[in-house]
Amino acid sequence: MLTVKRIVECATPILSIHICHLPERVDKYNQVTVNLIAQAQAWGNIEILVNSAPRGSITTGAKRNLMMGASHGRYSCAVDDDDDVTPHYCEAILRAIAAEQPDCVGIVGLLVCPGKETWSFRHSITCKDWSKDKARHIYFRPPNHLNPIKTELCRLCQFEDITIGEDRRFSDIIKHHTKTEVFIEEPIYIYTPS
Repeated sequence: MLTVKRIVECATPILSIHICHLPERVDKYNQVTVNLIAQAQAWGNIEILVNSAPRGSITTGAKRNLMMGASHGRYSCAVDDDDDVTPHYCEAILRAIAAEQPDCVGIVGLLVCPGKETWSFRHSITCKDWSKDKARHIYFRPPNHLNPIKTELCRLCQFEDITIGEDRRFSDIIKHHTKTEVFIEEPIYIYTPS
């Protein structure tokens, strides 16, 4: 399926959340979507878009561009189908957007690998390049697809038509377009590498 499915609709959304879904990851996808749907319905000004094209039928970059083109929200961000978000994810983002209408919302997340040390990550306009602090277990990144960013800016910076690395290349471009930010200090995203 190459089309975008809107699993939560809203007449005038503030936030569009995109999920690139691979059908073989249905258990994790169900977990994160139940969480997001409940939050979106509680707030009422969020839409959730999904592209469930099978692996190999379309690149991840093309999936992301299709969803960006279908977005109605003033801000757009992505949640990967094998990750999760905290119960206050949507609330934290909407409050940050309402505060100042920034170009970008900076986020903190956790990188959780069973049996290994948990790292955190900071995606912010204050990070000029991809780096890490091994002593403090922190990854630093400029804004990328996980950050809520004004949709109009995202559309200027299309994802490359590739499956691996499209997020980094998008990050390398969008960092030049995001000038203002509200930063959410508490972790709201949980990344679990496959």
